[in-house]
Amino acid sequence: MNTTATLEGLRKMRMLTVTFDTQIPVYHIGQFRAAVAAKVGLEHDWFHNHNNDSTPTDDLLFTHKKYHYRFPKIQYKMAMGGRPMIVFLEECVEEAHRFFSKSDWSLNIAGTHYDMKIDRLDMREYNMQIWERDFIYRLYKWQALNSHNFAKYNALETEAERHEFLSSILVGNLLSFATGLDWQLEKRLEVNVTKIIRQNRIQYKRVRVQCFDVEFSTNMFLPQYLGLGKGGSKGFGVVRNIRKSENNQS
Repeated sequence: MNTTATLEGLRKMRMLTVTFDTQIPVYHIGQFRAAVAAKVGLEHDWFHNHNNDSTPTDDLLFTHKKYHYRFPKIQYKMAMGGRPMIVFLEECVEEAHRFFSKSDWSLNIAGTHYDMKIDRLDMREYNMQIWERDFIYRLYKWQALNSHNFAKYNALETEAERHEFLSSILVGNLLSFATGLDWQLEKRLEVNVTKIIRQNRIQYKRVRVQCFDVEFSTNMFLPQYLGLGKGGSKGFGVVRNIRKSENNQS
């Protein structure tokens, strides 16, 4: 069953992905974000998405400071082979110079010094709209369940019910993405989680969280490596296009 929602319009979106040739442990992605934020200066809060006006602690990334309730437009990922990646969206493409204009790109990540060099830089502009056909994606390390809906999900008895429940949550994630772009859609958004590939518990902010790898279809085009849902700025909820040659629109 498709889960649906309605908005209005069409939107162009710029996306810059920068992949480094240095390998770091995948579980150090949070420390990678912290190191980049420290390098550019913590006053530039798009790099860490914490509210600089809230009360700080002595933690580098203000562990007890409040987050901005906005879609993160600077996101940190891991590419193949453990190579760290930064994704810049829309106006934050201009924020990239705060790091790359530095004469020294070296980072201290979890106590280890890394000399960072660019392996690949990819700048694209996408036509973001609702299409007349579906695109097929996989979503990796997706934190779909909060404490409120965790019990509801576990009480579901059939696979179809679980798919529909996750579809409704994913609709919310996609609408948050659209809202973050100030993008209003004129056609109905359709989302259908078709397969739960894997469920596992992953360490996140010192606790174990339930994550899903799922396959889904939607009539919204999504760019590769976009992060959705909780932790989307730190390597969770990563979109992968599994039919790239057919789906790619720009």
